[in-house]
Amino acid sequence: MINKIPAIPNPASYSGLYIFDFGDHVSVGYTAEEVEFLLTEPRFDSGEAYRIYRAHPDGRLELKQVTKASWSSSAGIAFYFIGRRGLDSAWDKLLNLTERFPPPCEIELSKASFQEQYVLIMQYTGEYDDIVANWLLRVKFNGGDHVEAGKQTIENTLQTAKIVGTKSIIPTQSRKSRTREEVLKTIDKPIQR
Repeated sequence: MINKIPAIPNPASYSGLYIFDFGDHVSVGYTAEEVEFLLTEPRFDSGEAYRIYRAHPDGRLELKQVTKASWSSSAGIAFYFIGRRGLDSAWDKLLNLTERFPPPCEIELSKASFQEQYVLIMQYTGEYDDIVANWLLRVKFNGGDHVEAGKQTIENTLQTAKIVGTKSIIPTQSRKSRTREEVLKTIDKPIQR
C-alpha cells in the first residue's frame, strides 16, 4: 500500500509521470527514466513505483503500480503484410507519424521478409506496452493485413525473419529527465517538478 501522497499543485500536469514510495516517504513527479534509476538503485530495493494514468483537477489520481520486471522486459507488435508495397508504405507512414507525433518511448523498428510475407516490427520496453498501443490509436496507425503482439511473437519472428531495414526512434521528451545523480540528490523532496 502506498504511503500518503503529498498535495500536488496543478495535478493534471502530472499525468504520465510517476510516484515513488521510498517506504518512509513518497515523492511525486518522476519521469520514466528517473524511475528506472530508482528501481535499479540497491538501497531502494523495497521501494515501489506507480504511473499516474490520470490526474484530476481535484487532486484525485489514477495509478498503476510498475514493477522492476516491466522495465527489464521487452514488448512489441508485429504488423504482417502480404506484399512488399504494403510494408514499405506502412514503414514510411509510421516514420512520418513519429516525426509529427513523437512516440512515448524509444522504439526500435525493423522491416523484414518472413515466411513468404513481410513484417514491420516495433520493439520497446515492456513498461510502455499499453502506452504505445494507445499512442498508435491516437495517431491512427493501423498498418498490416494482420497484427500480433507480445514478446514471444517478436522473438519468434526475429529468429526466422530476414531484416531489410532498421530504425531507432528516440522521442523528444517534453519533460526532460534529470541525470541519475540529480535524481538521487533530491529523493527527499515530495514534489520533484
